[in-house]
Amino acid sequence: MEQIYIIDDDKANRYLCTIVLEDCGVNINNVHSFCMVKDALNTLDHAMEISASFPDIIFLDINLPGADGWSFLTNFRKFPEEARKHTKIFMLSSSIYPDDMERSKSFPEIIEFLSKPLSTEMVEHILAQHFADLKLRK
Repeated sequence: MEQIYIIDDDKANRYLCTIVLEDCGVNINNVHSFCMVKDALNTLDHAMEISASFPDIIFLDINLPGADGWSFLTNFRKFPEEARKHTKIFMLSSSIYPDDMERSKSFPEIIEFLSKPLSTEMVEHILAQHFADLKLRK
């Protein structure tokens, strides 16, 4: 099953992302939101246990409570390559720090650093560029 994860502690932003994805024709039943890194990692652990697919897209915020987006990436790398190789991560942040943008380039899993808020133009570009053959849409 094709899935999208949104990892962001801001409830309004998670909701906005879901609305934008739905407006782009994405089946929102395939969208899963997490407000904490540990919850997303636990879901991925469970996916490993039952041999389920990892998400195709992860929209990841940097500043999160408990563990930040960088911590998520470090832990994500601990999963077997075979499980995570198809997942594309988009850093979705309100950070304007050049260091964050530079640091994101050190993670090959991060396809692009995007500035909040997510827009339909961003999603259309992502889907056309990276997921034309997937069944993420309704």
